[in-house]
Amino acid sequence: MSPGRSVGVWALPLPWPVPFYALLLAVGCHGTPRPTIAACPTSPVRVRSQADLDALRPCTSLAGLDLRGAVPFDLTPLEHLARIEGDLVIRGTFALGSVRLPALTHVGGEIAIIGNLDLAGVYLPALVRARSLVVTDAPPLIEIMLSSLAELPGDLRLARLPSLELVDLSALPAVGGAVAVEAAPFINTWLGPTETRAPPMQSQD
Repeated sequence: MSPGRSVGVWALPLPWPVPFYALLLAVGCHGTPRPTIAACPTSPVRVRSQADLDALRPCTSLAGLDLRGAVPFDLTPLEHLARIEGDLVIRGTFALGSVRLPALTHVGGEIAIIGNLDLAGVYLPALVRARSLVVTDAPPLIEIMLSSLAELPGDLRLARLPSLELVDLSALPAVGGAVAVEAAPFINTWLGPTETRAPPMQSQD
């Protein structure tokens, strides 16, 4: 090569813009990007929409849950929820046909299911412990199924449930607090401790 002679650099044309190759290089160095999974909340949760419920799908434990609203809730996103450290409140719904939480075993506070105008059934088959239980003001409610509940140190109150026929508390040896069954005249099957047995069906004549 003679002195003073410049050397040319050949540039090959690229089929895609340079940023595309930069992205390929980044993926090659760091692996395939993973989707971000939102962490479950550490404070009690207020649910007012189906989107709020859907966001809880990965959660197995919550500090507390308060669900209210007129939308037609689908509780399927809570199918893996096993523990609630505080209260479980389901109140003032207009299009919730049943409460089904198949994995829930523990509620550290109160279960309050109040004023749900379309509710026909409560099904908590794995629940072993809750501090207290209140179910009131659900005109269509036919059955309450808590067949594994073994500890209820607080109160039990069932009131203004004109269609209620079946209560399954068959694993519960005793209620630690007060028991009140009011305005539920059609209970004909009561599976639970004898001292909390509901009054017989009353005539409506």
